[in-house]
Amino acid sequence: AKGQKWEKAIQLFHEVLQGVLQVDLITYNATMSACSKGGRWEQVLCLFQHMHQRGLQPDIITFNAAISATSKAQQWERARHLLERILRHELQPDEITYSAMISGNSEHHHWERALHQLQEMCDCNLKPDMIAYGAAIHAC
Repeated sequence: AKGQKWEKAIQLFHEVLQGVLQVDLITYNATMSACSKGGRWEQVLCLFQHMHQRGLQPDIITFNAAISATSKAQQWERARHLLERILRHELQPDEITYSAMISGNSEHHHWERALHQLQEMCDCNLKPDMIAYGAAIHAC
């Protein structure tokens, strides 16, 4: 099942690193996403840092995987810091960015944070979808 094979994703990632293939942003994003789904937020942040050390610039998919992982793990300050870094990288947070933050708050019944993120999403001229609304409702 998805999310339970993060260890295999890491193994494959290391095989690529040791081989002759060039690791690219897509490889990092896929590995980070697998680790995020597996609840391995520390591994996601390690990959994020490793990517930066190799000179690759994160995109919104990279940030969304990291925000999803940290938010679900109740690492609110880290998730918020990542959201701020999106803006510093001159990227635009998207619906997935805010939905990940809202969902993480929802899973732990932090309704005030979830509603704040929903409002912030609207303030950024993003239209919340059913995932964002559903997560916010669940938080309440």
